[in-house]
Amino acid sequence: MSLIVCSLVFESAYPMSWFLALALLGVWEDQASNTWQGFLGPVPAAVQADRVPLKWTPESNVAWQVNLPGYGQSSAVVWGDQVYVTMVEGAKKETLRINAYHLQDGKLLWQQDIATKNLGENTDYFSRAAPTPVVDQDGVYVLYESGDFVAYQHDGKLKWQRDLVAEFGAIKSRHGLSSSPLQDAKHVFICMQSDESPYLMAVSKQDGKTVWKVERPVGTAWSSPIWFDTSDGQRQIVMSAAGGGGRAPGETSPGTLIAYDPQAGQELWRLSGLSGNSAPTPHMVSPGRLLVGASAGREGGPTKEAIETNGLVEVKKVGERYEANYAWRSKKATCGFCSPTSYRGVAYFVDRRGTLFGLDLETGSEVFTERLGFPVWATPLGIGERVYFVGEDGMTTVIAAGQKYEVLATNSLWEPTAEALADENNPRAMLNKVRQYAVAVVGDSMLIRRGDKLYCLRSK
Repeated sequence: MSLIVCSLVFESAYPMSWFLALALLGVWEDQASNTWQGFLGPVPAAVQADRVPLKWTPESNVAWQVNLPGYGQSSAVVWGDQVYVTMVEGAKKETLRINAYHLQDGKLLWQQDIATKNLGENTDYFSRAAPTPVVDQDGVYVLYESGDFVAYQHDGKLKWQRDLVAEFGAIKSRHGLSSSPLQDAKHVFICMQSDESPYLMAVSKQDGKTVWKVERPVGTAWSSPIWFDTSDGQRQIVMSAAGGGGRAPGETSPGTLIAYDPQAGQELWRLSGLSGNSAPTPHMVSPGRLLVGASAGREGGPTKEAIETNGLVEVKKVGERYEANYAWRSKKATCGFCSPTSYRGVAYFVDRRGTLFGLDLETGSEVFTERLGFPVWATPLGIGERVYFVGEDGMTTVIAAGQKYEVLATNSLWEPTAEALADENNPRAMLNKVRQYAVAVVGDSMLIRRGDKLYCLRSK
């Protein structure tokens, strides 16, 4: 077992008796309704849409910000009044870290470090604390791209720890692993996509032991598994991945969209023939329907097969089997690093160049195509009458929800330095710039994750 280096930094205002009292009074459960439990949320019903900030600057509507001791690409997750964020540190990502902050004021509650044996380059060419944790009433469950898989209680104490590389072999994936865990009440589900022996597995939250583990097709996926509900009420796990190398030299297998039974891991249906679906995570629109995203070409330029992979898939039960087929396919829209989403009857796709495509959710017809002016890593977020597009360079554009493109606000959290502006024509220098990677919303607070900072925005 790896060495655990623990520096618990509880503020005197939040002793352990406070957590115990909340649990006994049932207040903890009430607070838990205001959570951000994992990758892409979901947006909790308790979000106060009319109080979430529309506009901000570095000097206004920033409730607090913290400099993170490390770098990471994951989203913050929230349970009650605690915010959790992961990061890595060291030239070889030797230190894997999770910090817990107080939601109200950003005070550090505790920090936990792991010294990993599975080292990797700490550069923008590879993932850096990319998987987003999941959190529930019992604690937080963290998967690092090193294969270290750890669970902590809400007070920072270790529950269990595993080294999946030591157990199942090295993770051989271009640019590293970024697939985030998925959870239900008793299990954490993780997809370890690799060029060799990839797998999907279910792990017990209680003790960290494997419940089931199934092989997956070889291919490339920085996307994450999602929950998908069929129209007849069955809950499934769906995973999207681009194709990998075939058995013959030069042969490439097609990309796939595969559904699994969460009880035992058996495959329930498969949609093949996809292209470019390596990064975007599918998005469930409604029971039986989901959006699929794909990137076209190295620079996001048009590629027919990848463009046609973007679209709406319908899953229907025919006899005893499920069948998946496209209801409509994109004519021009593609995704970049972010995933597609839908809100108020519009499907949103943002390509690598920052072009926003708004498509009618029912027909796939183009509603609008606009230039945001910046690439987007965070998946677009719909709240109330607004849709937020959090760009990589500190900019966020907020548009009106619906089929008319109307910019409500353009915001920036920091000003680019002279050095950054001078390096805009230097691709290698641009690779190592800091970015906004993720956004989470709870109550009246919006949390934006920059690689080296965490911001909490709140209307004054």
